[in-house]
Amino acid sequence: MVDALAAAERSARDGVRLERVRGAVVDLERATEGVRATLGDGSARAGEIAVLALGHPPPSHPITENLPLYRSPRYVRDPWSVDAL
Repeated sequence: MVDALAAAERSARDGVRLERVRGAVVDLERATEGVRATLGDGSARAGEIAVLALGHPPPSHPITENLPLYRSPRYVRDPWSVDAL
């Protein structure tokens, strides 16, 4: 993904700009200029196109049944979580 964004930035034409914004989008609406995104901090961004890079949702258990293993301190459902180790 980082390479795709870097390529988009390098290939931007005159008058075209790619702006990376990190934050929680709490509202996205159509506007006369395209779209308007309101962020959780109250700020807003407008542009022709919005790309929401939501990432991956947390992983689910491999088996949907409520197994005793899932309550064990040795079982880690999300290995990328802050408290996984």
